[in-house]
Amino acid sequence: MIKYPIYTDDFMYDEMKIYEIPKFLYHYTSLDTLKLILKNRTIRFNRLDRVNDPNEARTLNLPNSNTAVFVSSWSDEEEESLKMWEMYGDNLKGVRLKFPTNMFYGRNDPIVFEKGGCHVRYGRKIKIDRQDLTYPMETSLIIGPNKVCYTEEIDKLVSQAIYNSEEYSVASLYDLGQFKTLEWSYENEWRYKIVAFFNEFSLPNDKFTKDIFDLNKFPIIQEYIDVDLDSTIMNEIEITFGLEVTNDEINIFKNFLKTNNIACSLKNSTVETYV
Repeated sequence: MIKYPIYTDDFMYDEMKIYEIPKFLYHYTSLDTLKLILKNRTIRFNRLDRVNDPNEARTLNLPNSNTAVFVSSWSDEEEESLKMWEMYGDNLKGVRLKFPTNMFYGRNDPIVFEKGGCHVRYGRKIKIDRQDLTYPMETSLIIGPNKVCYTEEIDKLVSQAIYNSEEYSVASLYDLGQFKTLEWSYENEWRYKIVAFFNEFSLPNDKFTKDIFDLNKFPIIQEYIDVDLDSTIMNEIEITFGLEVTNDEINIFKNFLKTNNIACSLKNSTVETYV
């Protein structure tokens, strides 16, 4: 019988062979999105029902579970990937970002916990609102960065999220968004996550608890969450321009950096294209 959560410290070490957390992570995006990131000094976490894999974050007993998880996706691959450039880097007209792992406000380092892998303590409060439900959920916890596990095992892809006893119910959303099918393995993805429930918190089996777990009747309002970057990382960021970015676009971007008093490291892509 499968014991949830599957994504634990032992699973990271024994099954995924992860012995240390990267100091830096990489993200492919467009020039326009990069300007928003730097101007607003935020990273956007998108709700999992809004990302490119509609089969993510399925559970046995929490309908609409993919609306309860927000993610920011990165890679630990130092070598550039042509496929990632084409899919996420605006088809070589965008950029690849290199950010320190402790990028968020407060600059707390990730710590590996027994359940759920790495966690980061964010220096501010994150509020998640529910339609027609009086009490919002507030947290300062970001789960991650954790490497996605690629598998075809249904017990990993479809997890159990709610545990019930006669008196209490407990939510465990650690596994949601941590397992994807093998077709996505080229991404070598690491994720930060924000979940809309307190993990491993016992709630009485009453009407209020049932309402909290009812994502159909009381849906989550936000489709994304913008998380503040720490201002001290701005000069540690490395930006790689795609092969199709023009010299004029690079010069305009350099002026943007100067206007916003940002001294990022800039370089040009050396990825090899198809012959």
